[in-house]
Amino acid sequence: QYEPAWIKEITSPAVLDSILEERIRSIMLSNDNASKVNVWNVVNEAFDWSGGEKEGKYFGEDMVIWVRLGYEDDKSGLTGDDKVNDRHPVFIRKAFEYANKYAKGKLELRENSCEKPCRKARALYQLVRHLQQSGVRIDGVGLQCHFPLDGKGALNPQGLAYEVSKYRKAGVEVYLTEVDFGRKKLPWNPETAQKQKEEYKKLITVALNEGVSQVHFWGLKDADENWLKDENPLLFDENLNPKPAYYGVREALLE
Repeated sequence: QYEPAWIKEITSPAVLDSILEERIRSIMLSNDNASKVNVWNVVNEAFDWSGGEKEGKYFGEDMVIWVRLGYEDDKSGLTGDDKVNDRHPVFIRKAFEYANKYAKGKLELRENSCEKPCRKARALYQLVRHLQQSGVRIDGVGLQCHFPLDGKGALNPQGLAYEVSKYRKAGVEVYLTEVDFGRKKLPWNPETAQKQKEEYKKLITVALNEGVSQVHFWGLKDADENWLKDENPLLFDENLNPKPAYYGVREALLE
């Protein structure tokens, strides 16, 4: 959905491959960006957003035109339930290879809904191992960490710790990259604000205990973005006053 019409019309894998490298090269070398950027999010959300048994399957070329570069056999070495996909899109490996060619910063693979054990989390880990076994430099994995305060998808501290530990054991840094805690249909009151504080504190505690390298919040203050605009998801209110959530993060860091 982000590509101009003329790119969508290209069917030649060789031409698309050339465009992919040129795009990465030009972004990284323009304005001396290669020397200025500490971490590059090279590939983001390559997996289908659908739920159920479809979790862990890659987007097709109807959503990501770079899939037209083809597929390659899995080299992760994983077996059983840990081997979710038999093949991986070639463009992911090539994007990291081109990024490594031009970037001086670290290279990150980022995905959503992989913050606790599930099929999609296994698929992401398999992809990382496949890239490593293919000789690709991958320095970090970004877990997006968009959480509701309760219900399905709420923070599971033990599950998050388990997922982080897998990548750390594989020699990959972990970043929590888009952190927020929306309230969905809960009313915004002191009790909800306190619950949000506790959830933020749990998250930062896991990050510290498990060796997470970086934590990034989705934004600075409530009502800044259309995403969760009415759910008071961040550390500061719309007037930049620190909320209880801010003090939850602070307490976790100090303790």
